[in-house]
Amino acid sequence: AVVSTQSTGKCYARLFNLGKRSGTFSEKELDKINELMKNYQGHSRFRKIGELLGRYGTQIAVRYNKIGLRHNIQRTIRRWTKEEDTILNEGLEKFGRDWVKISTLLDDRPPYVCQRHFHWIENRFAKKCVLSLNDDVTLIEVLNKQPVNYSEDVNWSIVVDQWPGERHKLITPKNLRFRFEALVKEKVPLTQQRDFHCTIDVLMEEFVKPYREKEKSDLCGTVVV
Repeated sequence: AVVSTQSTGKCYARLFNLGKRSGTFSEKELDKINELMKNYQGHSRFRKIGELLGRYGTQIAVRYNKIGLRHNIQRTIRRWTKEEDTILNEGLEKFGRDWVKISTLLDDRPPYVCQRHFHWIENRFAKKCVLSLNDDVTLIEVLNKQPVNYSEDVNWSIVVDQWPGERHKLITPKNLRFRFEALVKEKVPLTQQRDFHCTIDVLMEEFVKPYREKEKSDLCGTVVV
């Protein structure tokens, strides 16, 4: 018996597409694809062009639509300008996260590049986001109620939904996740960071309880005066 590590689908693909190539496209192939795209219409054009070039139709479609061949992208990496960031934000307000439509506003930026740049901006902002001390304490208290065993299992959207009181614009799933990671690195010993419950217990004892006790004592002092 022959034991194969490949799936049935891959075996059939290999059997019936022995002449098809995979891997990086050459400059000659890219020029040929651009030329052939003018002669074919509809989604089936990718399959037809693939047959002419000895490639899979899906390869042609991904290379043309996603990687940015139809935008004539240069291979050199170019930094985003402030004007492009402004156009990106305007596109998000107008089209939402429809990256194909947004890319039409930025002639030499394909959809996947616009999406990647947006997430990079979003992550950079989230990492620099500084919540108030009261927000940090509230975050730990809400996480203490989550029925999970690992930090990777935390549903940050649920954490936002369970946030007590009024939520300001910085209380987002991504901001809370980055802030929790920062608190863990700052206040929890490395040996206790692997276990989620242990991490939360340390934060509750060393950070949350002292803050709440001080808050109560300050309130009592105010009442007495």
